[in-house]
Amino acid sequence: MSALATLLLRSYTAALKAPVGTHEEKVIRDIHDALLKAISGTHLQRTVTEHIDGLFSQHRKIQGQEYRDLVASFKEHDIVVFKEKFSAYYLRSLGLKANTIIDVGANNGTEPLFEAFPKSKFVLIDPLQDELDSCKDNYPSLDADFHCIAVGAEQGHLRITKTSVTGHSSAMDRHVNEGGESISVKMDRLDNLLLKHDYKAPYGVKIDTEGYELEVLHGLTGALDKVEFVIAEVSIKKIFKHGYKFSDMVAFMATHDFQLFDVLNAAGHQPNHFDCLFLHENNPLFGMTPR
Repeated sequence: MSALATLLLRSYTAALKAPVGTHEEKVIRDIHDALLKAISGTHLQRTVTEHIDGLFSQHRKIQGQEYRDLVASFKEHDIVVFKEKFSAYYLRSLGLKANTIIDVGANNGTEPLFEAFPKSKFVLIDPLQDELDSCKDNYPSLDADFHCIAVGAEQGHLRITKTSVTGHSSAMDRHVNEGGESISVKMDRLDNLLLKHDYKAPYGVKIDTEGYELEVLHGLTGALDKVEFVIAEVSIKKIFKHGYKFSDMVAFMATHDFQLFDVLNAAGHQPNHFDCLFLHENNPLFGMTPR
């Protein structure tokens, strides 16, 4: 551990031992002071941010108003910190009860989901057989069905560009061409696949399809009333030609009574995408709780 990380960790550990009445104030003051001593130039900015993020991950007690106050304090000194929430710990804390988890764009596997829902059935979907095979090898004991198919708004075939970069194969053309091989894959609506295999609701859905997320959801409209949550990688920047806007995704979900609940990825200053968690608008988690 670097000297900077040790300094931050020591400050926080000492603050935890403070009397309850002064706990929040002392946490903020001690870590804030440690940061001011550590920051001697902009060349340290990235390192400081990484250590703060690591500190949040190590100590689960930083949450609620304390977390918001710390982030605000850091922001005053041009340090923007985002808490990584795409984790089994955070997902379990929400008390979600999905019986079947549908992972569209499964790639090599989504470990936080596997750990967060150990009793759920998994439906792993990817149009590339080699990536599904890799997932099978990585998680041989997982209770999962594997479907080598693309899913979208209609039945038929879909042309995708298979790139050498893992997880970057897409049906969408990028503004920055990464090259790759154009292949045709079979496509169906997710509604049809769920109906055919009679998977048990409620469903949890994760979608990471490199700009094709909205098309996937258009093929799920018949079953969205049985979906408990959707986690989707939603583009912010104009990564793909003729891609959807962030507002398009939010509007579509709102039309089907879902609202954005949280952003799960620890994005930087100018993110390319957000990993968005959508919940049904009537979910009790949208209710206010005391601080």
